[in-house]
Amino acid sequence: MKGRNRRDAEQAKRPFTVITLSILVAIFSVYLISHAFISKASEQYEVEKYYKSYEVQSGDNLWSIASNYYNVECGTTTEYVNEIKSMNHLEDDTIHSGEHIVIPYYVLQ
Repeated sequence: MKGRNRRDAEQAKRPFTVITLSILVAIFSVYLISHAFISKASEQYEVEKYYKSYEVQSGDNLWSIASNYYNVECGTTTEYVNEIKSMNHLEDDTIHSGEHIVIPYYVLQ
């Protein structure tokens, strides 16, 4: 009788195991397919870098200016602010109203 109960319990677990494995396979398949489409899409576009002269307005700071021109091609926001500082030979985040600075921006072609 004990052997039969064990067998019945194992048979009851079988559908759960099959369903769980099927779900895991489906999730993994969706991941692989979506990753392939994302990789393919990114290969189709080139990123072009352009430059713009920007007159600093009252109340502007590097972070607010960066937020207006930032996109994912720039890296992180911190990297983008550092790039703006480097291009304009700024040692810190201080800018003044009326100054002109060069802003890089990126466009997908």
